[in-house]
Amino acid sequence: MANSPYGTHPAYLHGMRAIQDVSVVTCIVDMHFSTPDATTAVPLLLSGVDLTEAKTGCRGCSVARDAADPDRIRYSEEWADEGSFRRHVQSPDFQRVLAAMDLCCEEPHVVIGNLSGHQGMACLQQVRDQKGGGSP
Repeated sequence: MANSPYGTHPAYLHGMRAIQDVSVVTCIVDMHFSTPDATTAVPLLLSGVDLTEAKTGCRGCSVARDAADPDRIRYSEEWADEGSFRRHVQSPDFQRVLAAMDLCCEEPHVVIGNLSGHQGMACLQQVRDQKGGGSP
């Protein structure tokens, strides 16, 4: 994340593996919390990083705090393909991310994209609610 405001303190950042594949699906959620809610959300998000990275198709998962505003958190995932991403979002493990999003003091900014374009919160909700089906 060159020139990113998100910090690299090891307590709040779990590194992403380098991605070379152009078919990768990314999911980035920028969240803003009150200070007490950030204290709850960061460990909640971090608790799912290893579980997410162990899943087939996961290329990386990270949680980072904004260096200038520690109540702003970026959660990122990268997936080898759309099917792996969809299975993950529909899994019980993704509840950690949704629970953290519910703690936000403003609507999270969600970007889901691959080479075909970007979609946000509506796409995430659609994938979460579907069981199988077409592209986001």
